[in-house]
Amino acid sequence: MLPWFSLGKEEKRAVTYYIKTFNERFTEEDPEAPVVTPGIRASYSTLAIWGQQLYKEAKCFGGHGKEGCGDGRKADELKDDWGYPIRPRDFTSESFKRGSGIKDIFLTVATGLDGPPMASHGDSMPGRDILSLASYVKSLSRERPEYPRGVMGCRMMR
Repeated sequence: MLPWFSLGKEEKRAVTYYIKTFNERFTEEDPEAPVVTPGIRASYSTLAIWGQQLYKEAKCFGGHGKEGCGDGRKADELKDDWGYPIRPRDFTSESFKRGSGIKDIFLTVATGLDGPPMASHGDSMPGRDILSLASYVKSLSRERPEYPRGVMGCRMMR
């Protein structure tokens, strides 16, 4: 799905509410408490050092690979929730699903992703560890330059 940068805050909220009508979970289940990024006074580079160790302990390399390139030994075996083959995210060259900021990556690690086999770690890791892991993953990525806005306000590649 393409991003719609041209929509205002209220328009985005309206689209979100409409999309929620497609899944009865939003009417049948109580919402969970929001995920909050912990306030940590360490630098992100310091957290990334610990995050590298957590990346190994959580065996993230199985899918994402030792260097985060999406080429882990289990990468060819992964399937999405519908049984289709899926490649793990290449942190070094691909865009992140929720955004490339530390808080965005923190949210993905804490809650997981529906569809891809990205498990939630919010119940198995303390917030500081998730933030450290997110910092390490962020350190693997290459920031892309900003491009002019194109159709529907999304970025155009040159």
